Amino acid sequence: MAVVSAFIFGLATLGITYQDFKHRAIHIALLLLLFGVSVVDAFWSRRPFAELLQTLVFTLVVLGLMCLYLRLRYGSWVNPLTNHLGLGDVLFFVAVIPLFNTHGFVWFFISGLLFCVVVYSLLKSQIGKDSIPLAGMLAVYLLGLKIIESQGGFSMFNLYL
Repeated sequence: MAVVSAFIFGLATLGITYQDFKHRAIHIALLLLLFGVSVVDAFWSRRPFAELLQTLVFTLVVLGLMCLYLRLRYGSWVNPLTNHLGLGDVLFFVAVIPLFNTHGFVWFFISGLLFCVVVYSLLKSQIGKDSIPLAGMLAVYLLGLKIIESQGGFSMFNLYL
């Protein structure tokens, strides 16, 4: 990633983290900024458009399964964006899709959610609210992954299994 792109990426992820922890809301401009940097990264990485669509379909299937689970749990259709998942969380996932190939996104999705569960359970008393700042925690996790990758470490972004 170029220096300017990396700087914008860092600002966007840190802004998302701050806003999600402080207000439990994320300004759309930060998500659009992150999406823009992600698209530029996908272009530089020559990521196929079909792969981006495949990853988007995976995300939509997971959201659909979540809706089905809530339907079975509560006995009626429930909008998951009211009490269970924030719109900013969903838009965050969509914004970072271009950063990963499909396998890498699945690993990011699973390991990121596990990261959030562990961090939330450790910091629950300091966070002080019952809701999890999912996008904020995932933004920290994503920034950490990018830092590790930039130092020549493991890259989850182009993971092929």
